[in-house]
Parts: sequence; structure tokens; C-alpha cells
Amino acid sequence: LPSALRGMVDLTVLDLESNNLSGLVPYDMGTLKHLSILELQHNNLSGAIPAPLCDNYEIVFFSADCGGIDPLVDCSCCSCR
Repeated sequence: LPSALRGMVDLTVLDLESNNLSGLVPYDMGTLKHLSILELQHNNLSGAIPAPLCDNYEIVFFSADCGGIDPLVDCSCCSCR
């Protein structure tokens, strides 16, 4: 994530769907405490959703490439919300 995005602590919607992103979901996304919608699907992200992001109870809609036999992203902490 660009450093400018990390500083937007009042951001409520983040749609990064289909942006050809790759690598781990940044741990710093946990600083976005007011997110209510987070869309990460259709990218090449891997690893786990960072714990601080999972603890964000403001998120009412979460979408990522998780599921299937070999999920790219471990969404176990967010999948039941």
C-alpha cells in the first residue's frame, strides 16, 4: 500500500478489486480502523489477513480471494462476520 493510504485513518471504503496486486496483505492495513467495506478479491495476494485488520469490528463487508481448496489469502479471522 502507498504510504499516503496508510495515513488515511478515517477511510471507510477501500476497493482494491482487480488491481493485479501481489504479495502479502500489508500489516499496516490494521491502522485503517474505520473501514466498513474492504474489497481485495481478484488480485494475487497471499498470506493471512493481519490481526489488527481482523479486529476491526467496523467492517461490515469483506471480500477477498479466500476459499476453495487452496486459498490464496487466509481469511479465517474475517470469514464469519
